Amino acid sequence: MPELDAAIFDFGGVLTTSIRASFIEFEKQLNLDDGTLIDAFRHEAESGEPDFFLLEKGLITEAEFYQRMLQNLRDYTGKDIQFPGDPVKVREMLFGSIKRNDEMIAAAVRIGAHYKTAILTNNVKEWTDWREWVEAHIFDLIVDSSHEGMRKPEPEIYLLTCERLGVSPDRAAFVDDIPMNVEGAEAVGLHAIRFTTTEEVIEQLRPLFPRAFSEDAARA
Repeated sequence: MPELDAAIFDFGGVLTTSIRASFIEFEKQLNLDDGTLIDAFRHEAESGEPDFFLLEKGLITEAEFYQRMLQNLRDYTGKDIQFPGDPVKVREMLFGSIKRNDEMIAAAVRIGAHYKTAILTNNVKEWTDWREWVEAHIFDLIVDSSHEGMRKPEPEIYLLTCERLGVSPDRAAFVDDIPMNVEGAEAVGLHAIRFTTTEEVIEQLRPLFPRAFSEDAARA
């Protein structure tokens, strides 16, 4: 397997714990069945581009998104669901259980000592503290969908990331936990890796970035 030049990481669900698990906690707070939130998002997508996509492209505000999300959940469940008026409190309900994936971040740091690294994230303009939370300064590049007006799995955002890193797609690895984002990366020529567990992903990264893990090989 050829040695690559760059590693590109998703943020939520790769450098952090599972976003899906955080959604389950959110559903518990609202006394909703597991999977209700995802099902409501899918139902909304049947009538056009989901509000989540608009949010991640920076086309609507976080507050607007939560208002639409609340109405969508009410329509989908038939329940009189209530959200706090402060969008920051809704954010804490929705994502408050997410934690850093320290082992994955440490692997990214090791790779970054010898190769180029980037974060490519579908994110939200109002969410700024995550960069300090995962020490984003240790990466050579951050590409945030909400500042670019495009999002994964649109091919343009992968190509933009590679262009800014100064590498061709076939010389970079990309790690994401969402299947459609992995498929989008593969379509533009990236060496795409579906995040399953931290241990499995690191094992897939080792042969692609051997200088980052040479000490482990020496110990073995």
